Amino acid sequence: SHHLVDLSPAVARISSKLVYEVPQGETSTLEALIPESLAVVKVSGDGIRDWSLKKSAKYQQCVVELLKPIANRYTLHILTEQPVPALPAEYALPRVMAGSVERQGGTVGIVATDMIAETTDTKGLNRINPDAFVAMGAWDASQTQPQSAFRFSQPDYKCSLKLSAVIPEIS
Repeated sequence: SHHLVDLSPAVARISSKLVYEVPQGETSTLEALIPESLAVVKVSGDGIRDWSLKKSAKYQQCVVELLKPIANRYTLHILTEQPVPALPAEYALPRVMAGSVERQGGTVGIVATDMIAETTDTKGLNRINPDAFVAMGAWDASQTQPQSAFRFSQPDYKCSLKLSAVIPEIS
């Protein structure tokens, strides 16, 4: 799975590209786990019949029903957003995860617009070159390129950011 976190002083938009691989058999239902703090803006992919949200303990479970069963690979796009706290602030990146899967890894890219986002703490993340984030197919090169990027091999990663306003200097 690949996630692009686009931060601005008002809102954080998280674009998630969840790639499901079905090694045996077929499935016509996919699941994603979305933190309750996120509002789901859009769910898209090929051949979606319907999607719904169900509440669970810590997450919203997004259940996607497909028109036809898939047997190999499927990419699901989920756009979520949440307000950003007043600056300066500490911000923990929310994690959108594929549900009911055996293994999960991927990348996270971070874009900060009209603000500064400094990584203060990470767990389960390895820093990668932002160019590699695009080169790996994590994101379309025509979109905003991340200022920082990470790779993860387990879905329980953590990333905290210190967000602050851009202060112009006059010289």
